[in-house]
Amino acid sequence: MFKAKRMLCLVLSLLMLICFTIPVYAIESTNKVIQLSPDAQTEKILDNVELIINTDSATLTVKDHKEKDAGLESYTVTIDKENNTYKARKATGKELEKITSTIERNSPSSKSCLSSRGSYSLRVAATTFDPPGYVLCQTYNELYWYNEGTTSYLQSRYEDYYAANPSPPGTHWYCNGLYWTGLSQGVPSVTSSNTADFYNWDFMLPNYATYVNHSITCQGGWNGSAYYTASTTRSGEDYFLLSFNYTTY
Repeated sequence: MFKAKRMLCLVLSLLMLICFTIPVYAIESTNKVIQLSPDAQTEKILDNVELIINTDSATLTVKDHKEKDAGLESYTVTIDKENNTYKARKATGKELEKITSTIERNSPSSKSCLSSRGSYSLRVAATTFDPPGYVLCQTYNELYWYNEGTTSYLQSRYEDYYAANPSPPGTHWYCNGLYWTGLSQGVPSVTSSNTADFYNWDFMLPNYATYVNHSITCQGGWNGSAYYTASTTRSGEDYFLLSFNYTTY
């Protein structure tokens, strides 16, 4: 069963390479920073989207805000390198089901270990998936806070990750580290940041490594205002075939 799904993954990837030009950012110069504009067909205009191109990697960073009581929002972000634009497409159907089912099984808020929650919350998941749409790795940052006047205080925060081992097509992903990278609180907001590193040795061909990093920052402010940054850095074998989604829940 795994071999059949691996073959499907290979066939779909080859079709992508035949039908579409390999992204230019796979071979361009080091540390080129591009501010991306919204495509005319984007389903959401984000606060800021940035692409950093290196010789052997690419970093995509999304910044946006979440309205109070907005509920779950999930968007897959793709880029058009030729026109320096991005498209945020709302995840629906089976794609959304795969993403949210992984969140429901593995995120901190799905577990009974949460001891305290604040007046407000912001929960963000960064997801990497393969051409057939299977979730390969996912990182969670959950922030709970409260306000006293215009000052924001941390109530609690939680982080976790998911690495498919194996994924439905039979690839094996591992987490090389999950870390808190920052915490500040006061006037006017509380900010919490984390990062996770993942790797794989059989994404396409055996014994060739593919690397993925997720970094998330959650910022909670007065009266429940919420802002977030979600980014992914990808490198190694066929990294340009991987897709990125962010979900707030």
